[in-house]
Amino acid sequence: DQLCITSNDQKAFYYYEKSADLGDMESIKKMYEYYSEGKIVEQNWEVAFSYAMRAATAGDNYYQCLVAKCYQSGRGVEQNDVEAFNWFITASKDGSMSAWEGLGKCYYYGIGTEQDFELAVKCFDTVIQFAGERGEECQKWFSESFYLLGTCYDQGLTIEKDIAKAMINYTVASVNGEEAATDALQRLAATDNNKGEV
Repeated sequence: DQLCITSNDQKAFYYYEKSADLGDMESIKKMYEYYSEGKIVEQNWEVAFSYAMRAATAGDNYYQCLVAKCYQSGRGVEQNDVEAFNWFITASKDGSMSAWEGLGKCYYYGIGTEQDFELAVKCFDTVIQFAGERGEECQKWFSESFYLLGTCYDQGLTIEKDIAKAMINYTVASVNGEEAATDALQRLAATDNNKGEV
């Protein structure tokens, strides 16, 4: 791809970089794309992260969540679960469902914060209500929330055990590619069949 770079591409990069230096938000986002995707310049996650952080600290909701995920994975920055958790909180205040799902997983697994299934359930409920209002395509994006909420109903984690609700959430997760949800559905079906044989 580098061989296909034109002088116009290079000029665009030059002006985006200059505009980003002056604080233009769209240019900062464009520079993140250049460095994260290796367009025009060699891919460099550390530089990409620095642009993402500039957008995040300026209040951009999408980049706040992106910064959280970078801290969680250690991409472009030293891995830090507490920083990831804090950035998920920041992003969730503006209604980012990706941030709510990220927070839910932090509470569920105890990553960057104390394990708290009650708060995890609240986060997953928020995401699922949002996804439910927007249809199947949106449910696909948040299939993990459906699966993890299913486990909470399945195991009675801070909420009353409810196998019917567990299966509803597992089914949505399974349809959208969560293999663990498919396994859980098979397990529950097998348990139900065994009861019938007694």
